[in-house]
Amino acid sequence: MDRSDRAEGAAGEAGPPAGVIAAALARGAVAVAAEIAGGRVDGARAPRQAAGHLAAALEGERIGRVLMPWGERRGPGGPTVLLEPLDGAAGLALGRASGSLFAIAEEGEGLPHGRSLRAAGYILYGPSTLMVLAGGDGVALSRILPGEADPEPLGRLTLRPGDGVAEGPCLVSALHALLLGGGTLARLPPEPGVALLFAAMPAAFVVERAGGSATDGAVRLLDRVPERAGETTPLVLAPPGAGRAAGAAEASPLFGRRGLFTGGGA
Repeated sequence: MDRSDRAEGAAGEAGPPAGVIAAALARGAVAVAAEIAGGRVDGARAPRQAAGHLAAALEGERIGRVLMPWGERRGPGGPTVLLEPLDGAAGLALGRASGSLFAIAEEGEGLPHGRSLRAAGYILYGPSTLMVLAGGDGVALSRILPGEADPEPLGRLTLRPGDGVAEGPCLVSALHALLLGGGTLARLPPEPGVALLFAAMPAAFVVERAGGSATDGAVRLLDRVPERAGETTPLVLAPPGAGRAAGAAEASPLFGRRGLFTGGGA
């Protein structure tokens, strides 16, 4: 994280700045990446294995709660961290992409909502382990390097128009393709919904900070208030003003598609 990311957060605000929490998650991601590369992830248990590394990396920070799809860990007090530990775990045996999603919300009890988020991002595992962190000053792309205290900054990301659709079973991989190549990303019926709290809200925060729009096809996702931890939602991520059209196009079998990483790479 660069200095501006580390400094994010007002004086007197409970808990560490978002960049400090992201740097801790990056250290945990080094262990997750090593297990994936070494073939040591264990099928259905892979998300909990990843969660163990990521949550352990946060133990030295002033965190109030770490919320995960199956439960939570309590800390001494501070912001709430939402964590989808391993998106795409089902495809690991086939060599498919995987990643982690996270968001940092204001301190409090109950389920966080979109307007309580201070920052959000994701980690993409692959030949290089990449982190994207979205905060008050935009969206930063970094490379996570083993043995380094902080990720290596690679630049800033802005969502630009495009004529394709980012797709694939791993939301993190599709989201990264969207930010690199433009276009739209939609998960609409009859496709399964996306976890509102642990996936849709972090993705929506990133896309909005990158200049795009994020809706459920009708309502802004960050205006939604989760009623339960397992709630799911349709998802449409698109350049500004394109959300409704993008959703309709994705649902149409006549709409053109392209490969996940067409248009560039980190």
